[in-house]
Amino acid sequence: MNYIGSKISILSFIDETIEDVLKKNNYKKKNICFCDLFSGTSSVGQYFKRKGYKIISNDIQSYSYIITNHFIKNNKKIKFTKLKEKNIEPFSYLNNLDYYKGFIYNNYSLGGTKGKEYERSYFKDTNAMKIDAIRIQIENWKKENLLSENEYDYLITCLLEAADKVANTASVYEAFLKKIKNSALKDLVIEPLEIITSTKNNIVYNEDANTLIKKIKGDILYLDPPYNTRKYDTNYHILETIALYDNPLIKGKTGVRADTSKRSRFCMKKEALNALEEIIKDANFKYILLSYNNEGIISTKDIENIMKKYGRYEKYTKRHKRFKADNNRNYTTNYTIEYIHCLIKDRSETTMDIKTTDIKKYIPAFTNFFEDGYKFEEFLKLYLEKIGLDEVSVTKRSKDGGIDLKAIRPGIGNFSTEDIVEYYIQAKRYKPNTTIPVTKIRELKGVMPIGSKGMFITTSKFSKPAISEACNDERKVILIDGKKLIESCMDNKIGFVFTPIFSEEKLEEFINKNTIKNEKMSKDKEKYLIVNKQITKNDIRAKILSIPGDIFKMIDNNKKIELLINNKKIDLNLVKDRKCFSGVTKIYKELGLITENNIYNPKMAIWKYLDNKIEVTII
Repeated sequence: MNYIGSKISILSFIDETIEDVLKKNNYKKKNICFCDLFSGTSSVGQYFKRKGYKIISNDIQSYSYIITNHFIKNNKKIKFTKLKEKNIEPFSYLNNLDYYKGFIYNNYSLGGTKGKEYERSYFKDTNAMKIDAIRIQIENWKKENLLSENEYDYLITCLLEAADKVANTASVYEAFLKKIKNSALKDLVIEPLEIITSTKNNIVYNEDANTLIKKIKGDILYLDPPYNTRKYDTNYHILETIALYDNPLIKGKTGVRADTSKRSRFCMKKEALNALEEIIKDANFKYILLSYNNEGIISTKDIENIMKKYGRYEKYTKRHKRFKADNNRNYTTNYTIEYIHCLIKDRSETTMDIKTTDIKKYIPAFTNFFEDGYKFEEFLKLYLEKIGLDEVSVTKRSKDGGIDLKAIRPGIGNFSTEDIVEYYIQAKRYKPNTTIPVTKIRELKGVMPIGSKGMFITTSKFSKPAISEACNDERKVILIDGKKLIESCMDNKIGFVFTPIFSEEKLEEFINKNTIKNEKMSKDKEKYLIVNKQITKNDIRAKILSIPGDIFKMIDNNKKIELLINNKKIDLNLVKDRKCFSGVTKIYKELGLITENNIYNPKMAIWKYLDNKIEVTII
């Protein structure tokens, strides 16, 4: 069936995304419960039913509910036991019924509407009469108790599929074509449909999504709401009428149903954002995945902001061929960017709007957590890696020249090794009421090399002259005071349990978790040069493995380099002018940095160097 927003063409992308999310989170539950809250024609639910998941499906439209009832609930061959007891083979019987001029013929065919206020040509006359005859017969069999619920839903689904194949539309029913197209000239034939076998007790609902989400729970929640203002109740109004066959009040040139009670809030610009947050807030699911594209009425940034309030967030991207309902509209491109927004929801914690919190009251406890300035510096190394800087190192304490930490920020794309920004960082663990004077900023600027940037991080605050000095010339210094540091830790879930409470346990957990990566190599620190460096999306896109600056300086160009990646000897090309190894595509694919669908997954690399032997551990 042609359907707006159908996910058939990106099912593998959805599957790969879910597999990646579950793998990253070490989620190995066997009996996974998957919920498709906006099921449409149930293509996503069908896919994961085949994978053996327990499925919960829902859609507010009745035609969708009936279609989904068949494909998701029906697990065994449909036998039509009572019909066959009367020697009735249902498909042969239905295909040979006499024509009947019923509601579909009288309102949606040219013959039935000729001479009326609005003439409509959704179906050729004989097909419209055939739809009426078949639909009435199915209903009669049900009234005579000759069909089970599963058999009833199955036959109506077969009729909906057959009717859609001969509809005289450009895929949707918001309008009909003036001239009968070739496919609509064919005779309607109702045929058996596939039955997806399963041992799971799958459930299908016909409710408003925002109401239902409060009643259900599971593992994975997949959301595919309407993206724009085009309304499904009008786009598929004839399918709704065939499904219900309730002789509704209709209106206008296209004969849409007058009842608009099933109109989705996601089609309304003023309602969509609130509707989305309500679902995410009320969802009793660990993993929430939202399909949405770059032309939706909710901005990508708004989606990101909402999801980050309720847990860890990640976004996956794919270029997708545009759905075109007709050729009369002017499209700027032939494709859209399809996003899958992923939330790993923390069900044990509630979130809050940080702006409403008096951040200052948390600074004393945060400051006192660190025994001394050295402990604070070690924490900042982990913190700076968390927020995206690379090659972060704590300087030697005896000769730091006023610099406590160093770091870099790689450049963009093919210039990731050439457009590097170096950061020189000073850290001060002072009492919250202490004020950093302007002289400290000038001292930092005095030791910063030309072209670098400075960063001054403190648990206290800066004087007004210090703030002015930080940005009054080309030697820029980023100032992070106690308040900004706390806000950043909250944003990154470092050491805070929301709503928020500073937790020594949580901060200790963060430090231990990020320190443990280096524990195995701690005994080698006197022997090896060891550097942590992120393999970024830019590196993966450029198909390079960037070498940490400190290690690149140690390489002896007169000796052969012995390179091991995850304990496997590898021969790669050293590109000296770009300070990287090339020819890494195969390795990146093997280690999951590039998926089959060309999704890039950045990972941390631990580098060890000794006498032109380089060991890289990608984790």
